[in-house]
Amino acid sequence: MNHSLDPATKKPSKHATFYRELVPAMIPIFILGSAVYMVRSMGSLHLTRNYLGHEKYVREAKAEIASLKQHIEILQSQASPASQATPSSPINVKRWWSFSAN
Repeated sequence: MNHSLDPATKKPSKHATFYRELVPAMIPIFILGSAVYMVRSMGSLHLTRNYLGHEKYVREAKAEIASLKQHIEILQSQASPASQATPSSPINVKRWWSFSAN
C-alpha cells in the first residue's frame, strides 16, 4: 500500500497553510484601512460641498447686488427730472436744539 496517496497521511501544502494563517489576520487590517479611507474621503467630500456652497452663495449675492444697482439707477433716473421741475427754495428745517439761529 502506498502511503503518499492516502489523504489521511497527506500533509497540507505550505502555500495553503500560509494563506490559511494570513488571510484571517488580514481581515481586521482591511476593515481598519477601509474605515480610515471612508472617513478621509467623506472629509474631502464635505470640504468640496462647502466650497461649492460658498461659490453658489457668492454668485447669488453678486446677482442680487447687480439687480439692486439697476433698481437704484432706475429710481435715480426717475427722481432727477422731478427734482429739476420743482423750484429750488430754501428749506425751513427746525433744529432739535433750542439755541439755533432761525
